[in-house]
Amino acid sequence: DLSRPNAWAKLTSFLEDRFSGGTNGEQMLDAALKMLYTTKYTMADVLIISDFKFDLPKPSTRERMHMEHEKGTRFYGLQIGSYRNPYNEILDRIWKA
Repeated sequence: DLSRPNAWAKLTSFLEDRFSGGTNGEQMLDAALKMLYTTKYTMADVLIISDFKFDLPKPSTRERMHMEHEKGTRFYGLQIGSYRNPYNEILDRIWKA
């Protein structure tokens, strides 16, 4: 949550950590969509930072993403690594690092 004091230091610390495996894309998107239903994040955008080595979301999750997209939410990705990324089909834009 970058709206809290000291948020940038926490973000920097998080990004400097090493992560490996175990990404559940469905669980991650569900958590992001739940945040969008709160008053604080109702008009926020979503940024996914990942290698995108997980399946595309289920149709029900894609429908929830579409409903939020219709409200103005944009879904972005920052891809770490050069793997084939099927999320190009459903995100507004993906940058590669």
